[in-house]
Amino acid sequence: MYFASKDGFKFSKTASIFAAVIYAVSPKFAGYLEAGHFGLITAWTFLPFVIYSLVKLTKSPNFKWSLVLAVSFAGLFFSHILTFLIALVFSFGFLIFSDKNRKTFKESFIFFVLAVLLTFGLTSVSLLPQLSWKNQTTRSMLISERDVYPKWTSKFEFIKLAVVPWTVGTQGLKTIETEKTISLGLFCLILALIGFLRLSKKNKVLVLFAATIISLIVLNNASPIYKLLLSQDLYVLTRVSTRVWFAAVLITVFLAAYGFDKLQKENKKIRYLLGALALAELMFISWNIISKPLTNEPNYASEKIINQIKKDTGKFRVFCLNRCISQKTAAEEGLELTEGYGTLQQINYYHYFIQLSQSYFNKYSLSLPPFEIYLYEKLQPHAPTLAEFNVKYVISPHELTDKNFLLITKDNGYFLYENIIVKPRAYFLTRNGDNKNIEAPITKYLPNRIHVDTSKHLSETVVLAEVYNPDWYAYLNGKEKTRVEEYSKVMRLIKIKPDTSFIVFKYRPF
Repeated sequence: MYFASKDGFKFSKTASIFAAVIYAVSPKFAGYLEAGHFGLITAWTFLPFVIYSLVKLTKSPNFKWSLVLAVSFAGLFFSHILTFLIALVFSFGFLIFSDKNRKTFKESFIFFVLAVLLTFGLTSVSLLPQLSWKNQTTRSMLISERDVYPKWTSKFEFIKLAVVPWTVGTQGLKTIETEKTISLGLFCLILALIGFLRLSKKNKVLVLFAATIISLIVLNNASPIYKLLLSQDLYVLTRVSTRVWFAAVLITVFLAAYGFDKLQKENKKIRYLLGALALAELMFISWNIISKPLTNEPNYASEKIINQIKKDTGKFRVFCLNRCISQKTAAEEGLELTEGYGTLQQINYYHYFIQLSQSYFNKYSLSLPPFEIYLYEKLQPHAPTLAEFNVKYVISPHELTDKNFLLITKDNGYFLYENIIVKPRAYFLTRNGDNKNIEAPITKYLPNRIHVDTSKHLSETVVLAEVYNPDWYAYLNGKEKTRVEEYSKVMRLIKIKPDTSFIVFKYRPF
């Protein structure tokens, strides 16, 4: 941010340091920290690099700045895709409308397009599979619900939280919803106004236009064009209207630094007074946001239960009915969970989970099971369905009635059950359906490749208890490509030949 201000916009050294500091202590960034939105936190790092390289491209277009812009865009993409897409749109607008010698516009545009192409090259390893996968995800469910957050009580609430959130007091600051953390700071806005008034007429119009568009989007239900916004699929798919607010922060930061710079000659005392007040205000708001106490301490399964599961060295899944194992613990201990939390789920598994958990839900949810299900219902999952999906252990805050669940231990309010009819991760499918003891051993298990030993050849059909996806292919003996079918609505099934000693499953998106 310092270099974007000093070398890009040619602000003074002091004003550039000021810009860097107020960007670093922005309440919006503090909100990301408080909420633990890691992708948005890292995206905050790359945004100034995007601005810096864009400014340099408009002034002295060359391959070096195309490369810097591409790497910055790629950093945004791998941090938070929505921020990347919004930044890409704003970058194009910046390039088109920024002041420059029109003779160099064509050259700047060519190097910008080159940067976009380089970005595609840097991100395609992830982008192309995601494009292939998008129609198989739960994201499309948002279109049928057509609801966007956060909800504002009025335009006044929006203005108060953007300008003077400290009027609600320190305790009030700690209760502001994460997505409503949009404070720009009163004194920062005063400096930004000073900077705005010193812009050229054209730039004033552009800033007002950008600020209006951003505000109309972020206002969401309080916006005068709410019905129009809600009719747009792209708007609904964003799910959170304040994701675009980083653009308002960047505009405010640079305008405030510009105003701070202009006051150098006009009134040094006012300059440093407003600068100090702006920093103090932003730091006060941000600190209160970051120090927000946890409202509900998660009631996770005890170490005793985790250690009991870890004694089993086989390959299996674990299902906690109320998400009592954190994703961090699962990663550290090597546990494969049936439930989970994520922005996107694969839709066939999402629907299959209704059968796994024996609950009912028909709307988009970040968590499986949905919060409104596991917080208020005593789930009684179906042991045979869990067995099909290689779920061997079930952790429950209440007793389970299915006789196929054998109670192993009880600790700290949780019951640990073993599913005694569990099936292996890969097995031969026989006509009598007794597949428990005819495992097809997995010899290699990687994110994009799975090897299954079929040398026993107990059947011509093999089931792999992994979620079916059309971009996974099977190769008999690692060479002969064969069709993967969908089994039991969610799993993978393939037919093998008598000479098939092993199968290689590969993830090969188009």
